Amino acid sequence: MSYGLLRGALRPGDAVCALRSLVRLRATILRTQSRAVQHMQKALVQMNIQLATVIADVAGASGQAILRAIVAGQRDAHALAAAHKLARLIYAMLTKGEEYSDRGQAYYEQRHRQRVVANLNRRAQQLGLQVVPIAAPA
Repeated sequence: MSYGLLRGALRPGDAVCALRSLVRLRATILRTQSRAVQHMQKALVQMNIQLATVIADVAGASGQAILRAIVAGQRDAHALAAAHKLARLIYAMLTKGEEYSDRGQAYYEQRHRQRVVANLNRRAQQLGLQVVPIAAPA
């Protein structure tokens, strides 16, 4: 038995205490950050701006660029879409190390036609029908 004495306890060194404090602070900041992003996404939805459906990460570089343009007063959807596409192109160039080459409008129109035909074929198959292509009049 001991009277008035406390049992010994392990107190980590100053470096360990500082590291634990930093880890706790980092966890708190990350929780706060994700909460702020969720608030931002909710506010955008309430303003009828469906940005989260267009880009994967609203808090990413392209999302932030689009939000800055909106805050600066840009309301033109085409300009915002161009900013998004430009940010994606720059990101692809930086990560893959490839140079950008414009494929032209004809390439994108052809891709759009192919997608439309593929979707029509898929829908026809779901209905038990078959799409038969016909030659275009010359």
